[in-house]
Amino acid sequence: MNTEDKKINPSYYTKGIPLTDYIESHDLGFCAGNIVKYVTRFLKKNPEDPLQDLKKAQKYLEMLIAKHTKNDLGAKEYSDSLRLMKQGKL
Repeated sequence: MNTEDKKINPSYYTKGIPLTDYIESHDLGFCAGNIVKYVTRFLKKNPEDPLQDLKKAQKYLEMLIAKHTKNDLGAKEYSDSLRLMKQGKL
């Protein structure tokens, strides 16, 4: 694997099935794909602070739960979360 490939696919994403292949093959979408990504790497990318990636996964999980909540509040929370994420505040 050359240097460019290692930047795109570090070792914590390529053990076993490549992470991108897994996410794509299961049609997980953006939020669920990010949950899988952060949970996959939380002990490997930054072992001194594994909570950093777990908290990122938690934010995407909360967004996914809000999206699938069967009331207007859930849809509003999802919209608000997307807006905040785009603004870099989430």
